[in-house]
Amino acid sequence: YLVEKSKCDDFLRQHPKCQGLCRNRRCKTDGIGMPFKNIGVSKGATYESTLLIIPSAWVKCIINGDFSGMVNTPKSLADLYIALTRSLGDVGIVTDTSTIVSCKNMDVKVF
Repeated sequence: YLVEKSKCDDFLRQHPKCQGLCRNRRCKTDGIGMPFKNIGVSKGATYESTLLIIPSAWVKCIINGDFSGMVNTPKSLADLYIALTRSLGDVGIVTDTSTIVSCKNMDVKVF
């Protein structure tokens, strides 16, 4: 799911055992009422659901269904794979309204 930051609380209410994951310590988690782990630390773990804060370039790859731009950055591609596969259930990706509006990929749901 693409989750607008203002709707994160709603996502968390529906997913009470959700784990937050982000790319690094510099990610902005302000206003989201949960702790976040670094994606690398979560490697090998599983969670009932996850809420991701990832770079906008990664989000664009997901909504466009085109990961060719990440081929030259294998570490980023590996981190994205790790982030997307930690959840046993739903995956929420925190993003802004303009990204949600521009999403034309019917396989990507909006929360």
